[in-house]
Amino acid sequence: MKRGFLNTPRAKKQIEKSNGLETNLPKKADSIHESSPAIKVDFSYKYSYGELSETGVPKGYKNSKLENTNFPDEKKAYDPKIYIHTRLPPRQASQGLSNSGGCQTECLVSGFVKRTIHETPGFPSDPLPCPGGICYRIGDAGEKGLGVFSTRLIGAGELIIDERPLIILPSSSIFAYIDDPNFPSYTHEQQKQIQLHEQNRAMQVVYDQRREWRVYGVALFSASSFMMLAHPRFLNRRVRTNGLMVDPEQFRDADTTGDFGIYSAIYKVLSRINHSCCPNTIRKWHTDTFTHRLYAARDIPPNTEITLQYCNLLDSSAERAQALAPYGISACTCSPACNGDPAQIKLSSERRARTKRALSSILFPPKHFTPGVSRDRWLLPAIERLRDLEEEQLEGLRHYKGVLFTLTEAYIHLCDVEKALMYGRKLKKVYKAWMGEELDPMYWTEKGIRASPMYRTGMLIAAGEGYMRIT
Repeated sequence: MKRGFLNTPRAKKQIEKSNGLETNLPKKADSIHESSPAIKVDFSYKYSYGELSETGVPKGYKNSKLENTNFPDEKKAYDPKIYIHTRLPPRQASQGLSNSGGCQTECLVSGFVKRTIHETPGFPSDPLPCPGGICYRIGDAGEKGLGVFSTRLIGAGELIIDERPLIILPSSSIFAYIDDPNFPSYTHEQQKQIQLHEQNRAMQVVYDQRREWRVYGVALFSASSFMMLAHPRFLNRRVRTNGLMVDPEQFRDADTTGDFGIYSAIYKVLSRINHSCCPNTIRKWHTDTFTHRLYAARDIPPNTEITLQYCNLLDSSAERAQALAPYGISACTCSPACNGDPAQIKLSSERRARTKRALSSILFPPKHFTPGVSRDRWLLPAIERLRDLEEEQLEGLRHYKGVLFTLTEAYIHLCDVEKALMYGRKLKKVYKAWMGEELDPMYWTEKGIRASPMYRTGMLIAAGEGYMRIT
């Protein structure tokens, strides 16, 4: 992604320094601000993308009052519509974290979300260490600014980093309560300018706290990393450009849907990872550790750029280009799916469009197999779907995991151990990234497959003694 503010001489001088991955934690507990200020906000419509004819707030507009209310950290019965500035996880849970991505996060979250965080089983747990050690570096990515690159072969399914954010903020669909009685009389564009202005002021509270950490010597390098990413005059723009969405299924304001009530997080490392329409990683948010985990979706050779997705990868090339425009990506050239010849682009779009369609025809095996016809013929749609995903290099999508599950279970049911192992071992590599736990050996070891209920039932069916639906 083209990030002008990361392409400056100052930013490039920090590249080698940024590769020092240990977080400088304080030797004693932080004593800055014993209480947490809160800011009232409300929901509004989604902002449009494009240039405004005028910038700044209208003449005569008076800033809204940001109400600060002190809450003790142990309080949980927050007003769900109050946005609280807090620091998570508690300091005692963050001691001793050095190279695992651990630090405290400056947060602006609703009372509902804060209560949800504290009630999450296992919170606060430490980030996971990477078994193979640090396997990446931050470096020059040409026109895209900075990027993250592998320093060795990273195997499919390997944990690359489990990183806690520097800062978490509501996405751009919220704004502070507007006090100005003249607000309804302003034009639509002026109202949007006011909303962005007030949102930026709310974000400034959290940003200033991060700067105070630097003054007090707490998490010193994390503070400087954040200041490289977010210039105080353009916080909401920096958040939109560099923020990664926190999983709405785990982290969302009460009674909200769609683009409302969601959050973005900014990271020291993950925020520097650029987009690809064929990304080589899988990322997932974990509230118990308060981290984003990044896994390799396929083998990543040494000195290869590590990439993420910024848009819906199953959209057509034209639709993806439109979605990437707000990120400053005017012409995506990440793969043949974007910059190949017209025939290649058309073929890629057709494959991705097919992936959107459900595979309902393969949920159940046939009741009777025709003599002389392959017993796995009914699985051809799933096999073709898997081929489409692999040729498009979309191993990081949930669809890939789903198709592998279908094929693995089907071949176990058919008692075809060789093919069950082939698909089960592929499934094992992506399963942990999505589910947070190891895949049961009944899917990927010969001993486990032969001992599984599906295999035993398949043996009975082969002997003509029953019928079972595949689920």
